[in-house]
Amino acid sequence: MTQPVSSASLLTVAVLGCGWLGLPLAQALMAAGYPVRGTTTTPSQLLTLRDIGIQPFLLRLAPTLLTTDADTLRVLLQGVEVLLLNVPPGRGPGQPEAYPVMLSHVAEAAAEAGVAHVLLVSSTGVYPDEARPMHEDDAQASTEADSHLLRAEALFQGPTNTVVRMAGLMGPGRQPGRF
Repeated sequence: MTQPVSSASLLTVAVLGCGWLGLPLAQALMAAGYPVRGTTTTPSQLLTLRDIGIQPFLLRLAPTLLTTDADTLRVLLQGVEVLLLNVPPGRGPGQPEAYPVMLSHVAEAAAEAGVAHVLLVSSTGVYPDEARPMHEDDAQASTEADSHLLRAEALFQGPTNTVVRMAGLMGPGRQPGRF
């Protein structure tokens, strides 16, 4: 007979970015018994996260982190084994170019905290806009890449990390033709 897994033996997971994709993911992890920490950029969402059982953190990533956000990032990642990094690049002026810089703060903090595995949610937008089958060689992550997404992916390359390139994400409040 299979014994139930105690929550003490489960990995602690942090979901950086509890938005429309990250929040349901965090809830599914909690339903599976994992202790979950989650971030939001919206103060009013802190209570929502807490009320559903996620340990909430208010975190705003920026090219230059405020001391409070750097401290929050360190506390968030202390004792975390798995980090699900689900923060999209901004769409405003200068935002896409700032993305790898913002995620470099996370990569450094995760390394300092000893996070064992990072799963980065990326995009198939890294591939060339050409009408042909794409291959991994068509979009290589590198710190020298032209694409801000590929430069961000390069921060998390390695055998203990995973980069997932999502395509055509749809769901509540997301119209298929808009994204």
